[in-house]
Amino acid sequence: MEGIARREGPDGTGAYLLRSDGSMQRIDNGTEVGGWAWSLDGRSLAYFSRPVGADASVPVSLWVMRTDGTERRKLVDFPLGQGPKPRAPVWSPNSQRLAAMTAGSAGGPPGGAWIVEVATGDARQVLTNDELDAIVWSPDSKRIATDPATTTEQSNKTRTFEQNVVVVDPTTGARTDIAHNNDVAAWTPSGDIVMVSGLVTNDRGDEQPHRVPGLVRALSPDGQHLATESTDTFLVYDRNWCGRALVNIADHTGPHWISWYGPSQILVIVNPHDGVDPSGLGWY
Repeated sequence: MEGIARREGPDGTGAYLLRSDGSMQRIDNGTEVGGWAWSLDGRSLAYFSRPVGADASVPVSLWVMRTDGTERRKLVDFPLGQGPKPRAPVWSPNSQRLAAMTAGSAGGPPGGAWIVEVATGDARQVLTNDELDAIVWSPDSKRIATDPATTTEQSNKTRTFEQNVVVVDPTTGARTDIAHNNDVAAWTPSGDIVMVSGLVTNDRGDEQPHRVPGLVRALSPDGQHLATESTDTFLVYDRNWCGRALVNIADHTGPHWISWYGPSQILVIVNPHDGVDPSGLGWY
């Protein structure tokens, strides 16, 4: 087991790889580093780097290395005037690509979403937008969902902020607008997406988004059912977005949780302090 920490070590203050046996290895190579991201296969680390004290004429770079500190190599220099947002790069599930968000500076090129091939360092900007907040890979590593936004100044000098969810092909840059939303999407295991702010739709943009009630939402592992907690009832929706009440929780207060077990079974778990009789809980 390894971890990353910025601390005082045997080679001075810097970023160190900390191992479970207590050993440490400095891995920042004398540069300012940030945005550490572990690959999902556990074999590699990605991070942003820039020489200490560098001015605006020096680009920010994206690097990768093995988790034992070896095979360190630079993948790409971002264009001058673009720098990473304060978020780590995002590995694709197959660990072959990285997605990164950049922000432009005054007089420089606008930022956006970048896709970087880990094997070759080939990089391309697939979306131009300085207001991105998150990138989520599809389970098959073939698409990303992200949330470009626009700010418009009205005639009365007020500003409106609109954020959308889009799906982008990281190879071609083809974009599909999914829905107006203030949150990025979550992918189902089958590769469809469910909107986390109450709008549910597919990833093709050809289905009218459905709004479902509730603050707690859980998608079944097979992507065929969505469970939500409304004001006083747990509901289960099928893919036609027809819901049925599972158990009424009126007159009970406190936090509630929903956990799926199996492709189409749901166990409703409530705070035991609510006084809910466990016999009233149901499996779907």
